[in-house]
Amino acid sequence: MKNPPLEMFHWDRVVVDEFQYIIDNGNTARSRVKTIVLGLESNFKWGLSGTPPHENFNDVKMLADLLGINLGINDNMYDGRQKRGGAMAAEEKTQLEKFNSLMDIKSTSWHLNRHRHAQR
Repeated sequence: MKNPPLEMFHWDRVVVDEFQYIIDNGNTARSRVKTIVLGLESNFKWGLSGTPPHENFNDVKMLADLLGINLGINDNMYDGRQKRGGAMAAEEKTQLEKFNSLMDIKSTSWHLNRHRHAQR
């Protein structure tokens, strides 16, 4: 437990205002709040934000993870091109990781379906 007074209970609803600010981006205070929110058990989690990050799939996936929604793996290949904000830069990948990314290239329809799911 990271925050026993809050984690001892099962909540009906957890509401986080200014939800976009708990994305840590290397900020330890934000990282701690994110850890607490992830540790809370609840029937529903709501995130309120006027300006949620949504530049790429990884932004949406991170927000979905905080709400307990699984959108699948981080995939930084799309139509054979490296996308900004991918899971790992090409120069950081091992030879095996590069080979595996070529073995399972997702189709455009797969990406569109994942996008629709993320939008829901």
